[in-house]
Amino acid sequence: MTQAIFYSIAIVLILLLLLASHLWHQKYLPPVSEDAIYTMDLAHRYLFWAILCIIFYGVAAFTVHLLIEEMALWIVLFLMSYVAMLGAIYFYIYVIFWRCVIRIDSLTFYTPLFPPKEIKLHEITLVKYIDNETLLHAPNEKALVGYRRHKRIFFIEENTKGFYLLYNLLEENGKLERIPVIEEFTITCPRSDVLRGVFSFLGFAILSAVVLWNRVELELPYLIILIAMTLLFLFDMLRVLLWKITVDYQNIAVRNFLGITRTYALHEITRIEERGSYIILYSAKKKLAKIAKDSDHFTYLMERFRREY
Repeated sequence: MTQAIFYSIAIVLILLLLLASHLWHQKYLPPVSEDAIYTMDLAHRYLFWAILCIIFYGVAAFTVHLLIEEMALWIVLFLMSYVAMLGAIYFYIYVIFWRCVIRIDSLTFYTPLFPPKEIKLHEITLVKYIDNETLLHAPNEKALVGYRRHKRIFFIEENTKGFYLLYNLLEENGKLERIPVIEEFTITCPRSDVLRGVFSFLGFAILSAVVLWNRVELELPYLIILIAMTLLFLFDMLRVLLWKITVDYQNIAVRNFLGITRTYALHEITRIEERGSYIILYSAKKKLAKIAKDSDHFTYLMERFRREY
């Protein structure tokens, strides 16, 4: 009976999210107006991953009762999977409905379930043009990051439709600034990865504590999986918290998830290999570091390499 109530509430919340999104679309999403230069929208390539996440977490949430009989443990697992599924559904809606309307003197952002936000061009202090080109001249990852004084007000990736039209408009208005050469800086894991690592570990740690506290008798395979997942997320959390790269005038120091730091001279780096959202630094055939492109200060590193080589 309790499970039926949970499932009923869960389905109602999903329907309310879809209804709210539809009403927002009807109320706010603009028709093409005469003063609009262009209406930008997101690339739909993200939808495939959103759908996969919805299916995966949806199946996990609505079938967990078949594997877990203990009510407290079932509730924890259900809520974890359901919240993840709800987030994936919103991400799907976000990709479908997000818009940026470009006008001569302003940008208006339409974000699902939020009121439209208009930004006048004169309010934009500067826009950083991020060009993560690697030394292999592989396909670039570009973005426009806008600031009002020190506050970031938008981040638009190259795969957004109308990217170069917006680039030209900002350049004509003198808002663009290239990435400067910084001699000393540190590179750390993206804040999103840090939050994911910490909350994932806390989630499984709480789940393990609930199991031990309630003395739930799990079958050996499930117990092994629970312990293995907790340890896996512990190592992942340590990695995102402790991993750091420090670059100075001549050296690059790499600290791993164990806190061990190894220092190399910049001239020892002989090759940079691009693999999707990462780059890998090599000295001859020796792998020195693997760095995500969305790491903090990654663009400073690539600018240094462009100047060094």
